[in-house]
Amino acid sequence: MFEASATRQLKNLVSSVVDDETQQKIDVVKQRLIKYFGYNDTSAADVLNYVASIFGPGWIASRMNRTRAGGRQRAEGRKK
Repeated sequence: MFEASATRQLKNLVSSVVDDETQQKIDVVKQRLIKYFGYNDTSAADVLNYVASIFGPGWIASRMNRTRAGGRQRAEGRKK
C-alpha cells in the first residue's frame, strides 16, 4: 500500500517536470523493458520511477557541479 502510494506521488512529481522530448525518451526505454525483458506496462513504469527517484534532480545537479569542478581541477593539474 505504501509503495503504491509513494510510486504514484513520485510519478506525479516526475511527470509534471518532464518535457515532451524527455517523455518520448522515457517511453522508448519503457517499451524496450516490455519488449526485450518481459516487463508489463505497470512494472516498467515502476522501475523507471524508482530509477528517477534515485537519480533525481539533486543527483544530476551535484554530478554536473562535480564534473565542472573536476574538469577545472584536471586542467590545472596538467599545468603544474
